[in-house]
Amino acid sequence: MNSNEEKGTKWASRIEDYRSSGLTAAKWCESKGYKLSRLRY
Repeated sequence: MNSNEEKGTKWASRIEDYRSSGLTAAKWCESKGYKLSRLRY
């Protein structure tokens, strides 16, 4: 697996976590230490 595929897999998992959290995108990102723009990308 190359670097881009690994990043995609990690973000797919993070997005699933966000969606199941029940939090707003901003609150979820704040709690995880991610920038909101990265989640929306």
